[in-house]
Amino acid sequence: MLVSDRMQARGGSAIVLAILLLVLLNAIGMYAVSLTGSVAEGQRHYQAAVAKNMARAGAHAAIARLPGLFPQETPYLRRMAVGPDLTGKYSVTSRRAGETLAGQGKERGIVFEDYAILSEGSASGSYGGTSRVHAEVRIGRVSSGKIDAQAPGVRARILKWEESGR
Repeated sequence: MLVSDRMQARGGSAIVLAILLLVLLNAIGMYAVSLTGSVAEGQRHYQAAVAKNMARAGAHAAIARLPGLFPQETPYLRRMAVGPDLTGKYSVTSRRAGETLAGQGKERGIVFEDYAILSEGSASGSYGGTSRVHAEVRIGRVSSGKIDAQAPGVRARILKWEESGR
């Protein structure tokens, strides 16, 4: 009779333990399901960030090469590995928008040339969008006939910088 008294004191403990175990396993399962969804979302966000950075890199590469141009018929294209299984690329076109000669005060004899640059960046993978940078740049130096990128005194000034992405 001593054994049955102890069992009556524990009445219902197996059900409580079973419910606690069920809640614990349910929480682990929900965490595992949410983790797989967030990894895919994180990968897409990473690819979008790579595309944006590739577009920016293309625009800066074009600015560094001014007054050299990348014509629209044959844009400058560069691909590079940005991870173990991800490749990014940018495509740059540029065109000369105009030239002015400043003739007053400190700016006497300075030639300014304006350029329009369009850079598109993308990343390989499931993210199918691209990112774009449209920049307008003015370069200038003391007039000696032409602007030469290697000559001292060449300065580039970004007049407009617009970023967009899909």
